[in-house]
Amino acid sequence: MSRANGKQFLWILFFIALALTAIVASATTLEPMSFARLTRQATAIARLRCVSVQSTWAGGEIWTDTRFALLQQEKPDAYGTDQVDFKARGATREVSAQGEDEASGATITLRQLGGRVGGLHAQVDDVPQFHPGEEVYLFLWRRAAEPYRVLGWTQGTFRVTRDARTGAARVTQDSAMAAAFHGEVREYQSRGVRNLSLAAFEEKLRTARRMSHVFMIEAPRYPRTLFVTDAALNIYPTLEEKADIVQNAICLAHTLGLERPKVAILSAVETVSPKIKSTLDAAVLCKMADRGQITGGILDGPLAFDNAVSEEAANAKNIVSPVAGRADILLVPDLDSGNMLAKQFEYLAGAQIAGIVLGARVPIVLTSRADKAPARLVSCAIARLLARDNAGSELLGAGLHNGWSS
Repeated sequence: MSRANGKQFLWILFFIALALTAIVASATTLEPMSFARLTRQATAIARLRCVSVQSTWAGGEIWTDTRFALLQQEKPDAYGTDQVDFKARGATREVSAQGEDEASGATITLRQLGGRVGGLHAQVDDVPQFHPGEEVYLFLWRRAAEPYRVLGWTQGTFRVTRDARTGAARVTQDSAMAAAFHGEVREYQSRGVRNLSLAAFEEKLRTARRMSHVFMIEAPRYPRTLFVTDAALNIYPTLEEKADIVQNAICLAHTLGLERPKVAILSAVETVSPKIKSTLDAAVLCKMADRGQITGGILDGPLAFDNAVSEEAANAKNIVSPVAGRADILLVPDLDSGNMLAKQFEYLAGAQIAGIVLGARVPIVLTSRADKAPARLVSCAIARLLARDNAGSELLGAGLHNGWSS
């Protein structure tokens, strides 16, 4: 081989190496997310139909705005409906869970990097692309007052296709069609939802989040309703399970009229100590909320019980916190502490109490066997409100926060 041919061969090897590096970089762009994690971290989950796609040049980059008609809302947005356009075709603010609201004209818009403007084309790996008329389930994420984005990009995109002959609908996750690196097995694998029937997908969607229990407590000497969780279902919850428990409680508080509930993550002390696991969990949960992994509430912890419910106690310990002394939700370290706390409220403080299980396909009433008829009646009323909320009906629960005796 001549010297010139040798150089040419080396250049060819160099470009092949670059190409292989690009392939690997593309494959490892996103961290794999499980279905349960997608469900937990999504700000909202909706079934949508693409209406229009328009790319524009802005700030030296190409952006694509995709407008969707809102067909069905599986998980209401924790931040409200400020990103939903109800103006088109005289839309109403009632969004049905049965797919009946397309005629109302409610739409949302996604803005994503990439697209085509004239002869210029920009594409970002793993950013999903949509076409008018296409039906999808999207796991949406945003911060307060920000526009929507797709959580996990292709991982949060589930396309609905219909059999031309039978009309049967099936669902496939975009990321299931490509391999991703999974660290636990140290290899590339294709995982995810593939060719699942629509009914099976909806069942999977509605049961993906962990079930948890919440006691709602009206204590005579506390000026607001307290939500204590989890005091009846999860015995020793892990950090990941606590994130689900908190999110479930926040969604319940939204249904009952609290826009931004304050969550106190309880421990024996208000400082982080490596020797007390509950303080470490509290610190991580607060950071998860900062990063948008838990949405719709204001979290702080660790906080001792007195700091969570008494501003006087918080001030005496020089604790500066938007939650201390004003907590709406109390996340307890485990079932033992939560169960004892709830029953102390009821039997020593004369509190009215109700109990409900969240995270299942339908709300489940669960009170203590010793509870009397009023506790069971209020629990049934709250379950009914949750069922109506899941169906997209108008919320009527804010009045519960003015006391249950009326």
